[in-house]
Amino acid sequence: MLTLAGRVLPDAEIPSPLHISMATVKAQASRLLTEQGAPDSVHLVISRTSWRW
Repeated sequence: MLTLAGRVLPDAEIPSPLHISMATVKAQASRLLTEQGAPDSVHLVISRTSWRW
C-alpha cells in the first residue's frame, strides 16, 4: 500500500490493485502514520524512502 502511495496514486486508486476496500486503506494508513509518528502521508512516504538507504 505504501509503495502505491509513493507512486502518488490518488487514494481512490490504491485499493483496486491490492483487492482491498477503501476502509482498509484508510485503517492501514492511519496505523502506519501512528507507528511512524508521521503527521501525514507525505512524511510517511519520505520516511519510507529513507528506509531503503
